[in-house]
Amino acid sequence: MNSLRPFALLALSALTLLAVACGGGDDSSSSDDGSDEPAVSSSSGDSGSQGSTKQSDSTSGIDACKLVTKADAATALGSDVKSSDSTAKLSGTQSDCQYLSTSADSPDNVYVQVASGKVEKDAFDLARDLYKDAKTLNGVGDSAFYVELGAPVVQVHILKGDRYLIIAVLDISPNDSVGAATALAKTAAGRL
Repeated sequence: MNSLRPFALLALSALTLLAVACGGGDDSSSSDDGSDEPAVSSSSGDSGSQGSTKQSDSTSGIDACKLVTKADAATALGSDVKSSDSTAKLSGTQSDCQYLSTSADSPDNVYVQVASGKVEKDAFDLARDLYKDAKTLNGVGDSAFYVELGAPVVQVHILKGDRYLIIAVLDISPNDSVGAATALAKTAAGRL
């Protein structure tokens, strides 16, 4: 199983590069408490959850870890997960979150990124154009699609209003990665 770790890291790196190319910054915070607090807040300051250093921006307050919680990721992967050290708020309008399987032999993970702003529809459309094998996902956000990036990686891209959400699931088990990613997408879009 450890032979898949380089592939997993490469796939995650490619996703991260795409995400950063669509916008980003240097503010950092983390939140993986799995609480039922809204994912988007209009207030400033600490969310008050234990272990969280989340700082809300007064205009957007997006928190990817509130859109897909630790419990959601564990359900999708069918195993316990932990938050990675890379969970961060990238800027006032963008954040990402990653959950890793706790199994030492498993590269399984869930990566979530959300961004908001005027350019996000263009970024979503560009991604759809780049992925020639994109499959439409009905009933999620304003528009959504998914791509299978070679077994076992599935990415779901969701546009809702001026928010662009990407969820990537890397699951080497015989689980249904498309089904897991789709379920996460529906849950996260409902929290936007």
